[in-house]
Amino acid sequence: MPSVDFQKTVLEESRRRPVVVDFWAPWCGPCQSLSTLLEDLSKTSDGHWSLVSLNIDEHPDIVEQYTVRGIPDVRIFHRASSIAGFTGALSKEKVMTWLENNLPDDNLQHLQELQRTYTNQPQAFSTALEGFIDQHQDFKTAKVLLAMEKVWSSPQQAVELIGTIQEGHKEFEKAEAVRELSRLMLLEEDGQPSVYQVLMEAKSAFADNNIKSGAQKLIEAISIDKNYNQALPKKAALALFQILGKQHPVSLKYRPLFDMAIY
Repeated sequence: MPSVDFQKTVLEESRRRPVVVDFWAPWCGPCQSLSTLLEDLSKTSDGHWSLVSLNIDEHPDIVEQYTVRGIPDVRIFHRASSIAGFTGALSKEKVMTWLENNLPDDNLQHLQELQRTYTNQPQAFSTALEGFIDQHQDFKTAKVLLAMEKVWSSPQQAVELIGTIQEGHKEFEKAEAVRELSRLMLLEEDGQPSVYQVLMEAKSAFADNNIKSGAQKLIEAISIDKNYNQALPKKAALALFQILGKQHPVSLKYRPLFDMAIY
């Protein structure tokens, strides 16, 4: 493994995005498995952070500067400073929790600011999100949010936005919800008029931004045939609750009715 240009790949890069530094050595057994784990996690980070593996035998000056006393030693660098770290081999779950709790995310903070700024202004929020995504093409959280906004009016575009999000990604469940609701919004007649008609009424309600009426029609469709079209009524209802969140008034009212209709 080539020597690391610490100034460039860690300190300078950390001014653009967080850098996780893995201090290791070839003779350290636990380092091998942890390094592999960190490499796997970095590949699914959507570019939110970068990983630098630093062989302590080749960089004694950096080891001394950052007081590395034992390995494996993992640090997060942000804006040219070490802001968090741990020593020893941890399980995948513990490493993921550590990263989640300690990685700064300027993009996420910006996204949250947009949400606060455009509360109850869906069209303005969508426009702001589109501009944000133009500048952050790899930020899938923003794409999921935009897909959730677009699913009622432009379901095909919503599907395209979340097309690369696969199982294992932190936004996968929301992406799946968008896919199921897109199936509903793209539904075409297929010869079963009873349940189909109710689903079309749900589709129309959602297109008119009448979420409450749409949810009611989904419950009605479940009562008629919950397994219709690959369980579309059931899956669309679950997708709706996923996107709205547990505390949304529609979820609070219709999730118990959904449970009753299913069983």
